[in-house]
Amino acid sequence: MGRVYTFVNETNRVVLTREIDSNPLSTVSWYDGSELLKTQIFAKITNLTIERASCTDTKNFTLRVSNVVQRNVESTVELIVNCT
Repeated sequence: MGRVYTFVNETNRVVLTREIDSNPLSTVSWYDGSELLKTQIFAKITNLTIERASCTDTKNFTLRVSNVVQRNVESTVELIVNCT
């Protein structure tokens, strides 16, 4: 998987999206540090929506993907908020 960068202006809505290429389909979890934000089961595409981005949302989100073949494959999505 790897690292992905997303840029957004402050107060804008942002949707962090990743396509999951796995067979069998995977369970996908989004984390902010150790805090679980969202989990999807049997996902091909996953997203995390932030309705109104703020400067404090500039951070790394971790995407953890697992299925019966491979467990806890991680990717980092770095959100960079352009503060005004």
